[in-house]
Amino acid sequence: MTSESSFTLKSIFPETSSASGNVAIFESDDRVLTLKVVAIIDANKNIYQDWLVQLADESKSGNYRNYASFIIYDINDENMLKAESYP
Repeated sequence: MTSESSFTLKSIFPETSSASGNVAIFESDDRVLTLKVVAIIDANKNIYQDWLVQLADESKSGNYRNYASFIIYDINDENMLKAESYP
């Protein structure tokens, strides 16, 4: 969950999350959640760039894996970022 002051993986889970380059990772004792920007595109044809992001949510025991792609729109906009499932 997020709040007014905690809305990034690092602020919510400071001991178990990291980010480097185009990848953010949350790792607990039993799972790994990875967010990776795989492309910068202009999906909605405006002046702002959009990110195509891959999400991987995996259980370390191997009994659960979920993958998804989504677009984060208008990353240079100063308002809240918006994401939609892709495709």
